[in-house]
Amino acid sequence: MATGTPTTGSFAALLHGLRTKAGLSQEELAHAAGVSVRALSYMERGRSRGPQRRTVQALAAALGLDEAGARELEHTASLGRPRRTPATQAPPPPAVPDTAARAGVPDLLPRAPRGFHGRAAELAALSRAAAGEAPVCLVIGPAGVGKTALVLHWAHHGRAGSPDGRLYVNLRGFGDTGEPASMEVLREFLLALGVPHDRIPETVNGAAALFRSLAAERRLLVVLDNARDSEQVRPLLPGGRHCATFVTSRHRLPGLIVTDTATPVAVDVLGPEDGTMLLAGVLGTERVHAEPAAARRIAELCGGLPLALRVAAARLAHRPSWSLDAMAAQLSDETRRLSLLDVEDTGVRAALRLTLQQLPPEVSSLFACFTTTSRQSTGAVTATTTATGPGGSTTTPRSTADRHEPAA
Repeated sequence: MATGTPTTGSFAALLHGLRTKAGLSQEELAHAAGVSVRALSYMERGRSRGPQRRTVQALAAALGLDEAGARELEHTASLGRPRRTPATQAPPPPAVPDTAARAGVPDLLPRAPRGFHGRAAELAALSRAAAGEAPVCLVIGPAGVGKTALVLHWAHHGRAGSPDGRLYVNLRGFGDTGEPASMEVLREFLLALGVPHDRIPETVNGAAALFRSLAAERRLLVVLDNARDSEQVRPLLPGGRHCATFVTSRHRLPGLIVTDTATPVAVDVLGPEDGTMLLAGVLGTERVHAEPAAARRIAELCGGLPLALRVAAARLAHRPSWSLDAMAAQLSDETRRLSLLDVEDTGVRAALRLTLQQLPPEVSSLFACFTTTSRQSTGAVTATTTATGPGGSTTTPRSTADRHEPAA
């Protein structure tokens, strides 16, 4: 498509020169900025002399301009926009470089978890992982261990580290409601960053490229929760050096460690003391301190799983007349334990069922044999022994990290 000859000193000339200097074709720049090739051609030919500020900011981000360059491009574009009459003219907003929506910094995080307790070592590990350049932190652990709560607690207390916004998506890699398509997630991220609907590319590659370019000079926090495998994550990783990405998964995702130098942070079950404190956070310290031995026993019978502990606490909170010793006695009955640790659609049984659905048939059958055996012995909800698999290999039911990718 012909570009014409831009007028010297105009927005068209400046944009044309910047694109040429960056070594981009009109098609490449349009693709990265989320505009049509026709619209970009009109801008460079002077037929669109004063494009909207969001468009200019998207172009600045796609061109990789620094703060001064982005400000110059926006100022030049503003000279070609229609002027209001002096009576109604408002002062122009201050130019903000490579930002599509500064009026409201995007924040898609769910609310902070309530009653969070402990995890000092894991929180410190998250802080260390986030301190690097373009960090990707992989938070791994079994179902119900509190991976999401850990990341959200850290994110809400580390707000200063992401002044340009916080993005979140539940990838539902272990749910039964279907995973969101990559395009669906990217569209939500781009809209949060201020990209208009009609400027969002129609392909995953185009949308991912635009997301990376917009994130290149920002300090964003991106949380990709409940990821199934590395392939699901890669299109959603931001660009640049300043964004931090946290991925939670029940799998180890060694592919992400290899290709994106992700830092793994393992999340294990809570110890009896921290488990008891979690109960106190829900039930109150007086009720827990009145029966310390029973509270500790409940924590042990729940296997240190925060999910199981919260369900047990919810049952006790609903029945103030129940003693903790009575609850511990009921949980000691292994034939009823999983039923007691489910409320409505939340609980250990649901989490285990969804994990089981992700396993290959041969591992699933081994797990069925394992759970039958474990019911015959005294122990907690979270099993830690292993079952012998084909060829003498071992399979750990609570650690399904090798499900999709070979161990690194």
